[in-house]
Amino acid sequence: MNGSGGAATQICSHRFDRCFFAPPSQVQERIQQRIDDLGRDLRSFSHQRMQGLEAFRLRVGDYRVIYQFDSQKNELYLIAMSTRRRSTEPIIFPPTALRERELCSSL
Repeated sequence: MNGSGGAATQICSHRFDRCFFAPPSQVQERIQQRIDDLGRDLRSFSHQRMQGLEAFRLRVGDYRVIYQFDSQKNELYLIAMSTRRRSTEPIIFPPTALRERELCSSL
């Protein structure tokens, strides 16, 4: 657990991991940088809620990262990632049912 004021702990689903490693490494680095920025500023970040879900989206170029967070625990749950065109497809599991909780490896 990070101390108060530290970056949020990133917890990834298997689905997110599979999607994250598909794009070229330059794209992965840019996405990871934005996720890190979000984690450092979790409480005051301008979160974009997804319509009809208890999830949020982070736009990074042509990609969207679907996530939820717990600001009290300082945790960021990375649920899925896809191109913006495909991100309108339904999310299989709501963030509150995130079963595949595992710490992200150093990306």
